[in-house]
Amino acid sequence: MKDQKRKTTAPKPPSMATIAAKAGVHKMTVSRALNGSGRISPETKERILKLAEELGYTKNNLVANVMSTVALGRYNEHSVPLVFLNDVESDLAEKGNRTIKRLMAAATDRAAEHGFNVEVMRYRDGTVSQKRLNTIIEARGIQGVLINSGRMEPAELHLNCDRLAVVTLGNGFSNQKKFHRVQSDIYQMLKTTIDQLNSRGYQRVGMILNADTYPDYHDISKSVFLLHQADQPHKNKVKILEKGWSLTKEEFLKWFWKQKPDAIISYQLQPLKWLRKEGISVPEDVGFAMVTLSEEARSEHVSGMHFDKGLLAAIGVDILIRYLLSSSIGMPNMPQRHLLSGTWIPGETLRKS
Repeated sequence: MKDQKRKTTAPKPPSMATIAAKAGVHKMTVSRALNGSGRISPETKERILKLAEELGYTKNNLVANVMSTVALGRYNEHSVPLVFLNDVESDLAEKGNRTIKRLMAAATDRAAEHGFNVEVMRYRDGTVSQKRLNTIIEARGIQGVLINSGRMEPAELHLNCDRLAVVTLGNGFSNQKKFHRVQSDIYQMLKTTIDQLNSRGYQRVGMILNADTYPDYHDISKSVFLLHQADQPHKNKVKILEKGWSLTKEEFLKWFWKQKPDAIISYQLQPLKWLRKEGISVPEDVGFAMVTLSEEARSEHVSGMHFDKGLLAAIGVDILIRYLLSSSIGMPNMPQRHLLSGTWIPGETLRKS
């Protein structure tokens, strides 16, 4: 019988906490010895350095750079660089899109708090090939990439990830599941919306499902709503109106008068405008709630779930930096998905509970 070769993994390098425990000193003392800063006796410093060498400690230059930057209380052109990859078509779209501006501002501010500087690049506007993009990232010594993938059209993004930590926001490219990602918890947001309608006594709840949204969001939304309907008597079941952004007023009203819902859940604001134009009072005649409130919807006091896109970017930066500082680079074997919850806004388009 042939001997089987066992796979061996390299031992994990010791941390400052490990060295501190072995040396019987505080972790800050170890940090001062390794970085050559602060008050520490020559004897203690020599003992810690010798122990660190014996344990195979390797200094993380990235961490040292970040900590020195944070110690200054500000960041500048010498701060550790990250890249915010955006998928808008042009500079004009980038500057005019409030959501994109909010994402970039939040990412930049949060990165600065950690001692990182953010460079914004676009990856789907045709001006820079993916090969060129990889060359730029490598040449600039960038180690962390945050990708905003908010568009619906599927696309593939190929990065040389051997020396990169990558975190994505949203669902905008087809090979995204290979990367760590941060997303809105659409299950929680729709479930909360349904629960709010139930608490207000609505019985025949209808749903307008956007067929053009991300596949994950579409499938989860449909499943959650169908599970809700499975518990309802037949007389309270309303057929889903499944249509994309091309939904017309005529199609909507045909569905509305046929199904006669007493409340509507939608991802779009337009149906509310059509109801009002037809002289249908909201919420007196029918309730209306949105799973994700747009800025316009919030300004019109629509009931529904608010999701903070700025928080999405900030959390994405936090996670990216955590991976960087722990040397978790390269394509992950087990990509992690971080789900962020929304907040219920009572608004004025549902009756009071």
